[in-house]
Amino acid sequence: MVLGTNLQELTGNWLLMNAQGQIAPTQILGETAYNLQNIEALKVPSARDPNTYNLVIFPDRLTNNSLLRVYDDSGTINAQLP
Repeated sequence: MVLGTNLQELTGNWLLMNAQGQIAPTQILGETAYNLQNIEALKVPSARDPNTYNLVIFPDRLTNNSLLRVYDDSGTINAQLP
């Protein structure tokens, strides 16, 4: 699916846009994805570290077959959903 967005929009300063009374493109994207009702999560570029990504999870959209496990090579975190 082509979204018609770019990296600047996805990593831009959403707080500033909100302060100016605007809705940030990332917020529009998140709301749209959530409202589609068949998307469980989004993998998005990190605004803080261009070499990493964030995972946005919609917990109430996870199905019975869904599994999310945190991989932590340091062994500090051991978590999974559900």
